Amino acid sequence: MTTTLAHTSVLLLLGTLFSAQPAVAQSQATGDLSLAAPYGIPPDLFNKSSSRTAKQSSVYIPGYNLSAPEGSGSSGNGSAVNGWQLGVAVAENVPLREASAPGIDKADVIDAITLWLQAPPGVGRLNATAWKLCATVFPFVNMSAVNTIPESSRPKGQNDGSCGPWVTDQCAAALNEVGVVFGVTDDGACYDVTVPHSCLPYFQADKGNGTAIPLDEKTLADGRFYAWGSLPTTRDDTAALQDALGHVWPVLLTWVQFSPSGKVFSANTYISCIVADGNGTGSAIERGSTFSAGVISNVASWPPHKTTWVVSVAASIAYICLR
Repeated sequence: MTTTLAHTSVLLLLGTLFSAQPAVAQSQATGDLSLAAPYGIPPDLFNKSSSRTAKQSSVYIPGYNLSAPEGSGSSGNGSAVNGWQLGVAVAENVPLREASAPGIDKADVIDAITLWLQAPPGVGRLNATAWKLCATVFPFVNMSAVNTIPESSRPKGQNDGSCGPWVTDQCAAALNEVGVVFGVTDDGACYDVTVPHSCLPYFQADKGNGTAIPLDEKTLADGRFYAWGSLPTTRDDTAALQDALGHVWPVLLTWVQFSPSGKVFSANTYISCIVADGNGTGSAIERGSTFSAGVISNVASWPPHKTTWVVSVAASIAYICLR
């Protein structure tokens, strides 16, 4: 799916963002990138152009064996596996000459950012009756705020996946919480989430919230699940490229396991912050919260479109350990 997002005036209608000023817009595509690309660029052209990356970086993140069977017993977390990688890549000078979005200059180019997820060896095909994986991307980071973090507190030439250098621990924990509480329905469907109040200084929430993306078998096989197009510019715009390379991408992964009855058995969320301007691959143990499903009930404080389950919470916040 391709969405165009206005740089100034945005109207939120029925969950879709419509630009009031398409000439000064940014654009995203989610899910199967063989079917859609930012600004309506033909996917073949976008994929060919964006494969010539200026820089990319990846981090190891916690994950699960998505080919494992349904969860049962006291815990369904025995299927946790190491080796999942979350990555970001930036390509410059991606042409708009064949783009279909209105109001653009087809002589311009964009910097394209793609996010990808790679399973470790030994994880087979997605067992869709037992698992669902949702990725929620927060593109509207307030870089003016995150850049106020002291340089001494940031990773030294290494992107380790921690959100600590850019947002507070309270914000990171809140993002994990909303991923389960609001990002997954009681039948395991992915749902867009609102930026938590504790995170508002670090996000431009007036431009949009988190975009939820269900990762199906085809998307997981390809690896890429999200693409972002910068504001159109001229070729070899060094300043625009540096902005793209330094942009922080918070990505919330929610791993949902079902019970044999088809109800949600457990949901585990992990927030990572990645940036292309990092060197090599970091190794991280992410902050995470584990929620195990119990009796389904209605909770008055939750959105009216959902029912939820009573959960037993084994919450663990582990600080990143870079090795």
